[in-house]
Amino acid sequence: SPSNKENYVLAAGAALGRAGLWSDCLDFATSQENVISYGPSIAAAAMLACIESSRPIEALHAYEFFRSGNQETASEWQWAGGSMTAAKSTCRDLALNAMGGIYRGGCGDDARRFLCEIIDEDSPLSRNALLGVMRSFEYDGLWEASIDLLHAFVHSVYLPSIPKWRFVRDTMGLSSDYTETEAVLSKQEREELLAEMLTSTMRACNRSGHFGLAILQCNILDSTYFNKDAFPSKEDCITSTILSQGLIKNRSVFECYSHSLRKLGCGRITELLTRKLSQDWNSIKDRNPRLDTKYMRISDSWCSAMIAMNRIIETCLLIRRGNESTSSESLILVERGLFRAMSHCLDSKQSTAALHLFKYAAKALKHKEQESFTKRVLNFLGGDRRSREKPSDIIFETTDYMDLAKQLGDSVNSVLIDSYNTSGKMEGARIHFFESKEDCSRVMVQSSNSIMTSFLQSDDFEWTDFLDKLSAECLTPSTFLTIARHFSDIGDCQQVGEIYNKARSAGCVSEELGLIAMKAVNESEISKGKMTILRKIVRDVSNLVGMSETDWISSNYWNIKGYVGFHHARVSFF
Repeated sequence: SPSNKENYVLAAGAALGRAGLWSDCLDFATSQENVISYGPSIAAAAMLACIESSRPIEALHAYEFFRSGNQETASEWQWAGGSMTAAKSTCRDLALNAMGGIYRGGCGDDARRFLCEIIDEDSPLSRNALLGVMRSFEYDGLWEASIDLLHAFVHSVYLPSIPKWRFVRDTMGLSSDYTETEAVLSKQEREELLAEMLTSTMRACNRSGHFGLAILQCNILDSTYFNKDAFPSKEDCITSTILSQGLIKNRSVFECYSHSLRKLGCGRITELLTRKLSQDWNSIKDRNPRLDTKYMRISDSWCSAMIAMNRIIETCLLIRRGNESTSSESLILVERGLFRAMSHCLDSKQSTAALHLFKYAAKALKHKEQESFTKRVLNFLGGDRRSREKPSDIIFETTDYMDLAKQLGDSVNSVLIDSYNTSGKMEGARIHFFESKEDCSRVMVQSSNSIMTSFLQSDDFEWTDFLDKLSAECLTPSTFLTIARHFSDIGDCQQVGEIYNKARSAGCVSEELGLIAMKAVNESEISKGKMTILRKIVRDVSNLVGMSETDWISSNYWNIKGYVGFHHARVSFF
């Protein structure tokens, strides 16, 4: 049959590739006579030969050559507007496979486009093609797209009894007479594929410095889809918590996980995990040679973050499994847990982990709301917005979680804004602040102080307008301290002085603000009167803490000296 002939041609191309004869295969495939004799399958065979010879770039060049229609081919083998293989699923699948082999990157956007075409057309997709997409994301640093695709695979292929994507084991399965029974992956194959995809995602996160996010993705997947029991509750058993996960038993996943832990200052935990797992993997110590004394420390902030994150994951699982809607009391508990976990993530300099933890919790709460009777009826009658979207839109969609942000308190919104700021997403921080503030009667003191950082990063003077518009309830010592620190760091002594005067008028002077102001006076170009100004600042601060000027100077002498320098430290002698 034609499909069997196609598989024979593909098998021949694979054999030539394994023998290293990819160039000869390309020359044969581009011959006009051979194209007429063998048809479009010869293009796929040439690409497969290049892939088997570890020549992914040549495979993509072959794809573009055949796709462009530059070769003189018989019209009977042309379709889709005259392009020989533009609509050929086998060649497109092989192109994705090849993209995953280009380590220098540059194929991530094309891989995303090809994948969306396949999903929207309901065309079959091979295992190697999907891994090619994941690796192209990894090499391009598209860790967010990698996370989206990982979770889309879980919900579309791994969990459903009938996969939503047409999935095949290999490229040979793309022929038309390949049965659905043969195409379905076994449970073991799906678990192995999930582990490989998770490993690629964790590597993408690690390469971008998002070590906490890599660990978070592993914990979420494992707790949600493997380990149905709750996490161990003992805080002193972090290693037991990690070892209770199923995915961590996979060597590739563990290597990424341990790399993330070492980068987060948890080398001792990595050593304990390695010792316990080395009974099954005799060579694992050789694979992790850097377990020396400089890594044998524990980062308290990240250990606290792991414990708090696991509690949020467990809470979200309980919310999803519950039959009742989330009560206001439960929402308060979630809010407190989120604030604690996200704060620990920020302390560990893992702002992306904090952002994704919030999105995970928000998604769980939103999922529970969408289970209402009204929305189920709308979905059944076709009133759901998703029914009008392309299937691929759901993979890389940007979900709006502002409804949850408006329900949560000032503390969580504040730490969320801080996460945006630390991640360099200043615009996201501003959008979140102003949208969460709409129709909100409560005073957002902490959020107002957090958003000030975004305004200070801009070149214009938006911060001045924002500061002038803040109500008296939102003005705190932290408000002025944030601004003073910024201008002190960039050496703008005049602005520091103006901020100190505004804080003094608003009754928001603090000890640190006073010390920063003293430093600004010391570094300013004022020729006369510096000692007088310094003594006025000392008087303000000492009155604030209820001490005499002499006592305050004596107890803070070394701090003063650190801020104002040795020469002006003689302010302590008056």
